[in-house]
Amino acid sequence: MRRSSPILHFERLDLLGIGLVLAILSFDHVFVLPVLGIYLYVVRKQICFLIFIIGVLIMYMLWFTLGQVNLPQTIDEDVTVIRVEHQDDYATLWLKTRNDTFMAYVSDTTLISGDVIHVKGDVSRFPYQTTPKGFDPFKYYLSLGIKGKIRVDDISYGYHRFHIFEFRDRLIKYVQHQQHHELVEVMMFGSKTYEKKDLYDGLGLSYVLSVSGLHVFVLVYMIKKIMFYLDMPMRSQTVIVILLYVIMAYFHRFDLGVTRLLMMRILVDMNRHYEWRRSRLELIHIACLMCLVI
Repeated sequence: MRRSSPILHFERLDLLGIGLVLAILSFDHVFVLPVLGIYLYVVRKQICFLIFIIGVLIMYMLWFTLGQVNLPQTIDEDVTVIRVEHQDDYATLWLKTRNDTFMAYVSDTTLISGDVIHVKGDVSRFPYQTTPKGFDPFKYYLSLGIKGKIRVDDISYGYHRFHIFEFRDRLIKYVQHQQHHELVEVMMFGSKTYEKKDLYDGLGLSYVLSVSGLHVFVLVYMIKKIMFYLDMPMRSQTVIVILLYVIMAYFHRFDLGVTRLLMMRILVDMNRHYEWRRSRLELIHIACLMCLVI
């Protein structure tokens, strides 16, 4: 009996995920192509090539279209504040126009997400990589959805409209006015500006506290243990855990470090409930690909 073609097999998502990651890397690094070719030959009977080709085409279209940046030279219009990062004596604003998102530095630290302001100034793109293997500001900010920066000449407040993160901004302001340890703001809201930043960077704690999401995982794990000893129903435990992850992801503005934990929790619960029989490694690759798309 002839073996069925593996082109439609929906198995070994972990191997498929590795192949897609190598394909994405090859867009920007040609030397990865031989590695991808060898890998696909080795696993040719274990992955679904139809899904692989579709995934590569989608990724390439995203990579090609999002990488095209056409910026105006100046701006003189109403924009919406979609994110505020407070510093000591200034604020970093993410400003949304009709089609693009820009970054600006202003002295007004009272603005919150949802404020509509009129901005007048010059627009410029972030610099490209200047040293081999060095940091590329242009690609970094473009990955965050920011097309360029505005040198503000004039700014005036207009009005306020609802924004999903305005409650978070108000809560941060309230916490900042209270007597609290700076770690509260770092761990709860993912703040990257605090007095002992150099010390935490030197100890390697900044990544753990505000980027990796490890502290969120430990917090939820402790709460799960408490619910286990209280003998709560499994359904209630699942709902509470997912709700905690959603709240913490919201407080961190759905940064990938925390959002991937939420993705994994949902995938694990769905895998168990619907009996998908996927390995944890496969679920990790699915979450990884979702993060790459985002």
